[in-house]
Amino acid sequence: MPDMPELSEAKRALLEKYLRGDRSQASTTASSIMRRDPITPLPPVLPVDPRVPLKVVQAGKVGVRPFFFLHGDWTNNAFFCYPLASNLGTDQPFYALEPYKLDDLRILPSTEEMAAAHIKIMRAVQPDGPYLLGGFCNGGLIAYEMARQLHAGGQRVDLLVLMDSIPARLGSFRHRLDTLGTFLRWSEARKLQAFLYIRHWYKHLQLSRKQKVEDFEFLKGVDPRLARVFPPADPLHLDYPGMFTWATATYEPAFYPGKVTLFWDEVETFRRAWWNDWAQGKDAEVETHIVSGTHITCRSDQIYSMGEQLRTCLETI
Repeated sequence: MPDMPELSEAKRALLEKYLRGDRSQASTTASSIMRRDPITPLPPVLPVDPRVPLKVVQAGKVGVRPFFFLHGDWTNNAFFCYPLASNLGTDQPFYALEPYKLDDLRILPSTEEMAAAHIKIMRAVQPDGPYLLGGFCNGGLIAYEMARQLHAGGQRVDLLVLMDSIPARLGSFRHRLDTLGTFLRWSEARKLQAFLYIRHWYKHLQLSRKQKVEDFEFLKGVDPRLARVFPPADPLHLDYPGMFTWATATYEPAFYPGKVTLFWDEVETFRRAWWNDWAQGKDAEVETHIVSGTHITCRSDQIYSMGEQLRTCLETI
């Protein structure tokens, strides 16, 4: 682990646990350690939106524009934000925007509505641009739409960094299921439920073929009923990737006039191919960086490599 003299010993020990894979303990103790560490004092009042929680990862220096980061992690293991923020230097404020809360909804918001909610909470901290914005995985897709809305509203985005982001997917499948559901006079909630069951059965098929389904293992730990082939409908809504995929499947952005900086892991190239196919011709300027590792290890073992590249981007604005 690289030497980081600005970190307290408590933070250093916590980061080491995280990088060794002990994420559960790291996640449960991170907030208490950050509260008592004088390096990152929290502001007295934060805007509150139960759908889009906001966390101060690093308070930074007064007068320095904050970096807003949509980490995209729905499993409560977003502790990689702390070493990422630390690598930017202690002067850089770093705010984490949590994924939009979907599990209690039966009618899901659009990509545009989720982005607008994130913008509202972000502008409660920084009312006007220029903005520094980033996102990882599903967070990158929302950050992309946020940048589009900000630009349309006359606000400048000086940095838009999308890290291993996923585009909108399964648009044609949703269209076919929508058409079938409309013919059968299904409600929107029932169409979503049908999609989640299909997705659930597909995961069981993958397991029967001895294929690894990491998010499914996590979900079964949250609600053991999901281990059944025919679970009740309610626990299916805990499947955040499924809910997010359905909510964003019909998203088709227009041309983005700003610069997009893309970070891709060097191993799993399919996300790169997805995004390039989806966004081709829709961005005015694109800059690409390759980060060591996989989708998982680029935010654990290789987090400092990713942090260095992000720091370079911020320094060149």
